[in-house]
Amino acid sequence: MPSIYPLPRAMVSIGLILAGVCAVVRATPESEFETRRDQERRNYDTMIGNMPLLDVHRLGDIFRLTVENKELVVRTQLTNTASEGYMRVKLGDQQSAGLVRIQGGATLPEHPAIPALLQFTLTDYTQAMRITTMSVNSQASYCSITKSTQFPGGGFHSTSIIQQMGRLSDGGGSIHLTVNEVGRDGSSPVNVELQASDFFTLIHTHSEECDAYIRPLLRDLGQEAIFAPDPLVAWQVFSETWKPDPAVSQQIQKLLPGLDVDDYHKRDEATRELEKLGRDGAAVLIHLDRSKLTPEQNARVDLALGPYAQLPAKQASHLRSDPAFLLDCLYSDDASLKKVALERLREVADPTIQFDINAAPAVRNAAISALRLRLVPASKP
Repeated sequence: MPSIYPLPRAMVSIGLILAGVCAVVRATPESEFETRRDQERRNYDTMIGNMPLLDVHRLGDIFRLTVENKELVVRTQLTNTASEGYMRVKLGDQQSAGLVRIQGGATLPEHPAIPALLQFTLTDYTQAMRITTMSVNSQASYCSITKSTQFPGGGFHSTSIIQQMGRLSDGGGSIHLTVNEVGRDGSSPVNVELQASDFFTLIHTHSEECDAYIRPLLRDLGQEAIFAPDPLVAWQVFSETWKPDPAVSQQIQKLLPGLDVDDYHKRDEATRELEKLGRDGAAVLIHLDRSKLTPEQNARVDLALGPYAQLPAKQASHLRSDPAFLLDCLYSDDASLKKVALERLREVADPTIQFDINAAPAVRNAAISALRLRLVPASKP
């Protein structure tokens, strides 16, 4: 009778052979990707090797993102790049080389300008199993910020912010957040399409998507300080510690009667004077007791406050105990605001927090990111 034992042994042998074949097949996408990554890196280094070198070493020295009139604005302290072409930058904080092109840049480094054109691209080949490209493109009526990453086996992730600027009289501008991800770690595809009238509205209307996608993108670009809240909004949150400027308060008290005189020319003139007081005036008006004002006066005060963000009392109360908001306040350039926010953060999160509000921006930003990972777990990338 034939033995029944050789068959199982044969099947085991075949199984081992198949397992080895499968292992080779599984390894192929990774090995092919790494071969391609290495070749692309050599080609990239050759391509940019002869380009003129710009003497900057940090992303923050190339450009700075700000929010002005609720819209994203790119400013630079650099002048025009050589021959209006691209220049190479060796970035120590990224361990990679990038390309930058600037037209209509700053005339003096101490006065950052909004350039007519700023194009920045950084392709990172230094991380295994991924190729990442970040880019910023800013022109007169257009701004885009993009990060895309390729993975083995056709995996791909892309986050893009595209802003179209426009005058309010023409219907205003718009900003779009687009996120696409496919074929990565066997996870389901991701497709996010969001739109708002401006950056301020986008991040406040879609805070979860902002934390999941926009914040990591801007963190990688060294621009997370853009999330520092508008000082007027922040001081609304900390109204119990806020003291209005007496001189501005006096000016407003003198202007209020003029908002309700019979002569509409004088009413308009008083309104214009109120608007000229800007943020300082708005900060006083927000806390003004308006119960005794006439309907006409109230309407004109609302008009003066129109350009400024205002928070409902309930939302302001919530933000006063929100660690994520308090951390964003630490990005502010206002020393008094940073001090108040830090004290409040210690009260609601951890009394032992150590933080230097006077540290250099790069050091301060890194410390805020570390605190965020510890105090706001949902923000982990």
